[in-house]
Amino acid sequence: MGTHMHAHAIAAALACHAIYCGTVRQNGVTVEPCSPLWVDPATGRLLECTNPFTSCTTKTSCLIDPCAGGVVPQPMATCQPDRTTATCLTNSCGSQLTYQGVAVAPCEGLWLDNASGAPLPGCKTQSATVSSITECLEGGPEALCAVINPDGSSTGLNPCEGATCPGHPTARCVQRTCGDAVYRGTVLRPCVVYWYEPTSGNLVTCGSTATAAATAGSRRSLQQHRGAGRE
Repeated sequence: MGTHMHAHAIAAALACHAIYCGTVRQNGVTVEPCSPLWVDPATGRLLECTNPFTSCTTKTSCLIDPCAGGVVPQPMATCQPDRTTATCLTNSCGSQLTYQGVAVAPCEGLWLDNASGAPLPGCKTQSATVSSITECLEGGPEALCAVINPDGSSTGLNPCEGATCPGHPTARCVQRTCGDAVYRGTVLRPCVVYWYEPTSGNLVTCGSTATAAATAGSRRSLQQHRGAGRE
């Protein structure tokens, strides 16, 4: 069961004041000294303008923050958030939370409209997590991987072709051709070679004599960002 969270948007009509005296309490809102105090000028009531996903006792460490620099972009067909009018908030709590009917899992992000505080229409919760090692995040950047030759030219090669993995004869080789993602606690990087067991999906480590490991060591990535990548 998710915890229901509530918070008010920081709308332009609200007034912000600095509190330099004691703690202020009103209609369930507590403001500590030296903290900003938000007031609705029309009613004089205090408003809580905080990240609803940080008010929890159990915190979690996110390997990739989906709201940091648009790491996990939204599909442009339905969602084009403007950072001047919308804010992306990350659930840094250790449990799933619910905000205005939207379930947000740990380390997922949610775009909110600054004026209303409501989830941005057409946008989904953001996550940097993939369920398959070959999965790419929807709307994320793609990578064009190549080997850089001594003369500066580039050659596209498949480092997994003919490769073997000592100690794991059934393991499969894959080269990621899309942006960063989190898979079972590991951050997957573009143009990097990974080995995994097809039955369990678990990543495995190959010995130093693995053909693909030697090939990948001389590679550099030429990343060609397409789709919905944002600053």
